[in-house]
Amino acid sequence: MSKFLKTSKFQLASAALALSCIFGTPIGAQAQDAGEDPVEKFNLPPNFDPNYRPKRTPSNTRVTIDFRQAQLEEVVKFFSGTMNQNFIISDSINTSKTITIISPKEVSLAEAYRAFLAALQMNGLTIVPFGSFYKIVESSKAIVEPQKAYGPDDRVPNEARMVTAIIPIENSAVDEIQPVIQSFLTPEAKVIPFGSSLIITENGSNLRRIQDLVIRLDRGDAANKLYVYKVQHADAPEVAQRIEEIFNAQKGGTAATNRRNAQSKEAATGSGSELQVSISDIIADERTNQLIIISDKKSFDRIREMVEILDVPTEVGGQVHVKTLEYADAEELASTLSSLAQGVQRASSRTNPSRNVRGQPAAAATGGDVATLLAGEVQITAYKPTNSLVVVAAPRDYMALESVIDLLDLPRRQVYVEAVIMEIGLDTNRQLGLGFSLGAGQDFDALIPDSAVEDGLITDTRGLAIGRSNFNGLEGAASSAGVLGLLGPQVTIPGTSISLPAFALLLQATQTDNSVNILSTPAILTMDNEEAEIVVGERVPFLRGLAAGAGGIGGLLGSLGGGADAATTAAASAAASLSGLGGLGGLVSPIEYEDIGITLRIKPQVNESEYVRLEVDQEVSDIKGAGGLGAGAPTTTQRKIKSVVLVKDQATVVIGGLIREVENETVEKVPFLGDIPLVGVLFRNTSVIKNKQNLVLMLTPYIIENEADLQKIQKRKMEEREELLKLFGRRDLQYVKTVNFQKKTGLLDRMKSTIGSAVEEENARQEALKAFENLGPRYQILGEEPIEPAAEDAQPESQTPPAEEPAPEAPEAQ
Repeated sequence: MSKFLKTSKFQLASAALALSCIFGTPIGAQAQDAGEDPVEKFNLPPNFDPNYRPKRTPSNTRVTIDFRQAQLEEVVKFFSGTMNQNFIISDSINTSKTITIISPKEVSLAEAYRAFLAALQMNGLTIVPFGSFYKIVESSKAIVEPQKAYGPDDRVPNEARMVTAIIPIENSAVDEIQPVIQSFLTPEAKVIPFGSSLIITENGSNLRRIQDLVIRLDRGDAANKLYVYKVQHADAPEVAQRIEEIFNAQKGGTAATNRRNAQSKEAATGSGSELQVSISDIIADERTNQLIIISDKKSFDRIREMVEILDVPTEVGGQVHVKTLEYADAEELASTLSSLAQGVQRASSRTNPSRNVRGQPAAAATGGDVATLLAGEVQITAYKPTNSLVVVAAPRDYMALESVIDLLDLPRRQVYVEAVIMEIGLDTNRQLGLGFSLGAGQDFDALIPDSAVEDGLITDTRGLAIGRSNFNGLEGAASSAGVLGLLGPQVTIPGTSISLPAFALLLQATQTDNSVNILSTPAILTMDNEEAEIVVGERVPFLRGLAAGAGGIGGLLGSLGGGADAATTAAASAAASLSGLGGLGGLVSPIEYEDIGITLRIKPQVNESEYVRLEVDQEVSDIKGAGGLGAGAPTTTQRKIKSVVLVKDQATVVIGGLIREVENETVEKVPFLGDIPLVGVLFRNTSVIKNKQNLVLMLTPYIIENEADLQKIQKRKMEEREELLKLFGRRDLQYVKTVNFQKKTGLLDRMKSTIGSAVEEENARQEALKAFENLGPRYQILGEEPIEPAAEDAQPESQTPPAEEPAPEAPEAQ
């Protein structure tokens, strides 16, 4: 496959010859110089050309690498051509091993070569110099290969290949240093002690770190010893940092060494302070959670005392912690903290996927990188019955979360909202009409021609009327207000004893006035950022259509279910079933109940500047009158406002208003006759309805800071109640609030509780320290016998003669 290479004219020939050593495999590389950008295309031959003349490609050439499951031989051949180096691959190595190196970002050729060596190491391989060649062998066999041994003045190559170095030990014993560095070596590494030196064969990159560690461990004078302290509960890096802060340990440089020597002499002569501590070095091993301390005996005793004070279990030991909340909701807070923990862990994995949990200090809740806030897995569950949080996390992670929980679990302020609904309405209904009737109360079918009824000229023979004014015949006129009438002479129907007025002339003029004045003041109390609702009203039944009984219809369906052989049989069955429709006399009207009244929903949010953000949803509904399906289906009115406002504490805001004026004029008349001037008044009825309405909604929030504010509101409401009773002149039972002082907590009781809690915490800490002391020493002096637990009657250090101080059986002497 062809590849592309970007380079300058100066490097073009050498780069072409270098790449010509590669087989035609799907492995690509791009090299680019920052100067020019010409593009050339090369076909890579499968073998070296006979006329090939190797030229080393400059190490600062920028390349991008894309080796995906490439064969070992092909990758070696690529770097052999580009780096102008010779390689030998042992036949014992499985050449089918594949290597993947992906670098879409440009790197230097030297960095790409180091990545190649690292890929070999990951496959258990390394390179060993052999004359002008490099042999590729297994890492475990590199120790027996002849190669250069780097001395103390040589610089170990920072490459992922096995190299050998000789590290001299000047101040400490070799058998003291070797066990310490053993845990920092790779499995393929070998350490051979020889005299006062260590011969180490190790990966070059890691060997540099081992050299630095040995140099730091080998500092100090002859009085210093190497101590390894096992930290059980705290994190070793954090403890080391605290020790350095407490004792102000000086590290590095000649001046620092002189100061440490001066401190050691001062401590040895006894002229300094009792807290004078000389620390040559203190190293924290993250993997084993141990402290490696280089100091004299007296200084180590002071350090040990301080470490034992710091290395104690937390108040809620173990991995499972229970936190009882006082004000916040456990389920809501658990959801928030779970989202926080997941986000922190994702950010941590992106920042440093391979970081050690123990090696990172906890970040403060108010700053720092969010990726360092939590170190391990965290699970948070809410327990609703006790409003508690169950947190599964490491002690350090729980301490970081606990500070966040304490900041969120604070008492929230409350808001008392008063709503004022003022409504004024005025309705006026005027009617003016003239009615003319030709009798009522009897059936005049025999007196009226059939053609008049068929043509629709006469539709009511129970009282022929022209311009009827809602009287329903003459019998309704006597019960109607505002009616003047003139009745004609009585006419007796021939052959009967029935007498009727020959005619009736009725004049109607009525006016109805209806005024409404409503003042409603609902109030509600809720917590900050919590929605509350208050409903003041009644449940009103409403008719919802008609529903038939199941009797007649069931018979009809039953007849349809059976087959009929003849049409007559079917007709008879249908007729029989239809006769069952008489069961429809059992029609029922379903009733549904709806809330009629005042509904107020609010959600306040209080800020630090004493302003309240209110989300308001207010609805006012009322029954206006009967209509629809008879008197059982009333007409309702509805006024609704939904808004978001910002108002100062105890300030009144008008969130809505309505001024409505409606005038409706209705004219009922006889066609053509009602339009005749002057005379048309006799044949029409006029109705004028005027409606005026004024509605205003106002809100006033009150921020409740403490119990005193609640007492003020309660007192004001009681005064309003007493004024209302006086206004109506009635007496009522007085409400007397009682307080059970036996259940109240006073100042002295709170002081006693605080002191008792502090005493219990101190006793628990002392018991934990005693338990640790009974386990024996948690430290070891390298190069000496293990320390045995001291007997209760052991002689104190101050009473031991100077000549017997180094006795190994006394812990103080060790």
